[in-house]
Amino acid sequence: MGEIRQNAGYKIIRVISFGEFEYVLGENQKCEFVTWRYTHGTYYFGHYITDYNKALIDLYTRVLAETQTILEDIKR
Repeated sequence: MGEIRQNAGYKIIRVISFGEFEYVLGENQKCEFVTWRYTHGTYYFGHYITDYNKALIDLYTRVLAETQTILEDIKR
C-alpha cells in the first residue's frame, strides 16, 4: 500500500509523473479540489476547483499542455 500524501489540508488522490516533477489532484474534507504542480517537495501553481469532474479535466489539461511542451522541446 502506498503512502498517503497530503498538502494544505488536501489528500492527494491522483498523481501523474514527469520525471523530476508531477501534477497532482487533491481533495479536502469539504469535497473541494485542487490541482498542483509538485517538484522537490513543493506544491505550487494551485488551481482550486469545487467540482470533481472539472478538477479532473483541469489535471489532464495541465498534463496535456506539459506533454506538448516536452514534445516541442524534443523537436528542436
